[in-house]
Amino acid sequence: MYKIVLKLFIILVLFTIIIYVTPNISYCDDDWVGQADGFLDKADGSIGVNKDKIKEASDDIYNILTSIGMIITVVVGVILGIIYMMASAVDKAKVKETIIPYLIGSVVIFGAFGIWKIAINTLGGL
Repeated sequence: MYKIVLKLFIILVLFTIIIYVTPNISYCDDDWVGQADGFLDKADGSIGVNKDKIKEASDDIYNILTSIGMIITVVVGVILGIIYMMASAVDKAKVKETIIPYLIGSVVIFGAFGIWKIAINTLGGL
């Protein structure tokens, strides 16, 4: 069962990455060598970083990963609940042993997302 959940998680992550990256692929026009030379000529340090685009990309990644984390947490919780309801006494003991790592993992996942959001909001003002 854990292998199935892991495979589903990997497929979901890969699918999300493909969906997120594909529309953002930009294709070069015919003068890409000239544009590259122009870019190198401008490398005098006066080009700044667009903070709005970085914050927007970070927010998109945050929202996608939070959604994936919530979906996985709910699905695994439902699966554990169903197994617990239909299990024998021995299997219920195994499910109870699984619930503690599940809860710790959930706290770690959402704690990491919380720390990430705090860091982005704090560093966004710099």
